[in-house]
Amino acid sequence: MLIFLLLTGCATNIPPTYGTCHLELRLEPEAAAPGETVMAVSRPLSEPYDTTLRLNGEAVPVLDILKDVDCEPCSLTQDSSTPSDCESDCPTDACDTCDTCRAVEQCGACGPCPPCEAECDLCMEMASFEVPSELEPGAVEVVLANQYGVSNGAVLQVLAPKTTDTASTQDTGPTTAGTVSPADSATSETGGKVVPDTASGDDSGASTSPADTASSASGT
Repeated sequence: MLIFLLLTGCATNIPPTYGTCHLELRLEPEAAAPGETVMAVSRPLSEPYDTTLRLNGEAVPVLDILKDVDCEPCSLTQDSSTPSDCESDCPTDACDTCDTCRAVEQCGACGPCPPCEAECDLCMEMASFEVPSELEPGAVEVVLANQYGVSNGAVLQVLAPKTTDTASTQDTGPTTAGTVSPADSATSETGGKVVPDTASGDDSGASTSPADTASSASGT
């Protein structure tokens, strides 16, 4: 009997399953190239370690869970006659306010909660991920799951990988434009006339050979 109880106790230690909430999922942006970061926007989100993102059924790592204010619904609540500023006109703790309200109203983790709609509409929760480099261009389905539930499938358009144009940056060696040869330099300095170099050691007009010296002596 004791062995049976021990075996039964071990059998109940099963891995946790995903919750039953239906999570509404959208992507920002909806099109991205491999290596770029995409935000999977949904709520409620928990932590990266218990959040799964799948692209066409293949799991991709969750980089981070971010919670911020959604400026679009916040701007709709402002006076339309004056431009709204998200940082100054919208609360910075919208998600905390939403969670607190839902807890007070005993609405649970998911599902409608009419008393808290105004606060919760301003909360935007995002799971960031990087588009895998091996994906081919085209449409892929993204699904998010966590301890609360599973989302709908959102479509991500995978763009062609971005390439860098190396032709414009290729080193073609030193250019000859703007360089001046020694001859050109001499011509330029003399107004277009080439002046012979009289400072070289080949100037025979400035020296007298021994033969010339002897002839001059005999003539005298």
